[in-house]
Amino acid sequence: KIHAITPLGSFGELGWLLGMSITYDRRKGIMRISQQAKIEALLERYGMSDCNPVDTPIWHKEKLINDGPDTPADERAVLDSVNKISGGVPCFGGKIKKRYSHYKDVVQAVRKIIGSLGHLACWGRPDIRQSVYLMARFQSRPSLRHFKILKRMLQYMKGTQHLQLTFGTRSFNDKSPLICMVDANYVGDGDSCYSTTGYVYWLYGCPILCDSRKQTAVSTSTTEAELIAASMAAKTGRYLRRLLQHDF
Repeated sequence: KIHAITPLGSFGELGWLLGMSITYDRRKGIMRISQQAKIEALLERYGMSDCNPVDTPIWHKEKLINDGPDTPADERAVLDSVNKISGGVPCFGGKIKKRYSHYKDVVQAVRKIIGSLGHLACWGRPDIRQSVYLMARFQSRPSLRHFKILKRMLQYMKGTQHLQLTFGTRSFNDKSPLICMVDANYVGDGDSCYSTTGYVYWLYGCPILCDSRKQTAVSTSTTEAELIAASMAAKTGRYLRRLLQHDF
């Protein structure tokens, strides 16, 4: 019926989908998803193709706070500092010498980078999801520190662009094919009073769903924060079980 309305074509095995490279071996039961092409384009766009890679998107002891500019003078100070380290628009690497003219241009650049990284985080690169979600909290009023962290995240992508999300080759020894790992960070986000929930769902040993977000209630203890996180993860687990058992 769909073909009668919109003719469907057959071009052999699927190799690309939404810019992702997809390779699979039906005999071995292995499928791999790679975002290397998009990562290379992103690095080239911001002059980071030859940057030095780093091991983590955000330093594990980093405590981010809302320290963005409050006055026009503060905005000009951030603008001047960003122009010094970036070398121009839109590059960090300084290949383009056109400078940011206004603080709003810096805000726009930060949002574009977060948006690009967010797409990668949702499609094939769950390892940067927590970092992207964290940085998105500061995109309306970024400081120089936030700008530098985004540069570090691009450096991380440089060093990990070859990573692939792989299905079918993980060791699996559990009774249930669907496993969840959940944790909470009790009021550990700098100046925030809300704890953070983080969880990952694995299907036959491969991560299929992950999330990291602020809790909607203020918890008064580590135990309470952990229970709220477990509750959120359990609700997601009920949905996934229904999806796998009844729909698939």
